[in-house]
Formats: sequence, C-alpha cells, structure tokens
Amino acid sequence: MPEMLSAWQTLDLSASLKSTLERFRAEMIRAAGDNLAGLVLYGGLARGRSRGKNSDANLVVLLHRMTAADLSAITPVLRAAFRSIQLQPFLMTPAEVVASAHIFSSKMLDIKEHHVVLFGEDPFAAVAIDLDDLRRDVAEALRNMRFRMRQRYVRFSQDLLDLTSALTSFARPLALETASLLRCAGKELPGEDRSTAILAAGAAAFGLDPIPLQRLAELRQSVSAPPDIRELYGRVLILLDRLIEIADNRKIG
Repeated sequence: MPEMLSAWQTLDLSASLKSTLERFRAEMIRAAGDNLAGLVLYGGLARGRSRGKNSDANLVVLLHRMTAADLSAITPVLRAAFRSIQLQPFLMTPAEVVASAHIFSSKMLDIKEHHVVLFGEDPFAAVAIDLDDLRRDVAEALRNMRFRMRQRYVRFSQDLLDLTSALTSFARPLALETASLLRCAGKELPGEDRSTAILAAGAAAFGLDPIPLQRLAELRQSVSAPPDIRELYGRVLILLDRLIEIADNRKIG
C-alpha cells in the first residue's frame, strides 16, 4: 500500500523546492530536538505558488523555549535555508500564536486561512480574530506601507526600473490588507486568491479607481518599466490614502 503524502508534499511546487523543504525539515528536527513544537509554511508557497528566485519561503518556527542557547542551536539551519530558498522565519512559541491574534490580526488571519504544517503542532486552528482588532491592524499596516512607499519613491524615482521594482513589491502586501479590509466591511472575497482579483474586489466594494490597482497587480508579471511609472506610483499613493480613511472608519463593519 503506498505511503500517504503529507499535505505540504502535495503542493504544486517544483520537485527541487520540495526536496529542499524536506531537507530543511529534517535538519530542523535534528537541530532543535524536543524543543521543536512545529514548522508551519504560509504565504505564496503554502498556496502552491512559487515565483522562482523571487519567492520567499515564509515559515513559522514554533519552539517551546526561546532562550539564546535555543536560538543558537537552529541558527545555522535557518541561515542555510535563507541562502538556498530565501527562507523568512517567524519565531514564536505555541502560546504566543493565540496571544498575537490581537496584535498582528491581519498577519495571523492570513496564516490561519492559508498555511500548511510541515511538522508538529497547528496552533493556528485555534486562532480567533476580532474584527475591530483587525481593522486597527489594517489601518496601521497601511500607514506603514505609505511611509515606505514615500521613502522608496524618493530613493528610486530617478531610475524607472528601480521604481517599478519598488512599486511591484507593494502589490501583494496591499492585496492582503485589502482582503482583510473586505472582511471588516462584511464584503465577500473573490473565490480566486490572486492579487488582481482581490484588488478588483476592493475597488468595487469601496468605490476606488480600479485602473491603477489593476495595473499594480499586473506589474508582477512585467519585465520592463512602464513609461508612466511615476504617475502610476502617485495614483497608488492616492488610493492608499483612501484605504487608510476607510480602515479608520469604526463603522466599516
């Protein structure tokens, strides 16, 4: 009888990437021993989507103890994984997962809805998200995004390719915050978990100009800089201002 595959092994990822994740999993189990509570993949890879070398591997590393000695034990494995697959670890204890739902509501909701367990516990099943906590968290995240967008415009505005890359990096984070804002407003999310679909749904729900959001999502598939990238950047900043106003509205839900 063939061996049952784990959920993460059935993801639509390359054989090479799956092999790397399997090797990382085994090395973490050896390095952390009984201190390892769980390894939980989230983000694009948990959705079965990889953008090749541009993909980050987002992973929650659950440890029972987080002393300096415990972190030192797993540091070589995490550094090697960063070099090979750009692994971005989110280090937590199982107890911190539930407690953090009030602080990192948007991030916790995204992980809860789209994650795959590589090893051990799945504390995200017990995570409950308060919509008012979520609204405040989205407003703060959007403000932080606006600060970063302003800074990167000043830094990269003289180089169209760099400016395009900078704007592209905000497409998926903005889509995730828009999805959370739709939930706060009691709006239906699109069936397709794609940035283009989410941003279009946000534009329709909140009366936003859909064109710059559509073009922002499409930038992720582009290999060249649009000639009007500075204008597009400015239009996205204006929409971001509007989304912050919406998130600040206590009656949104």
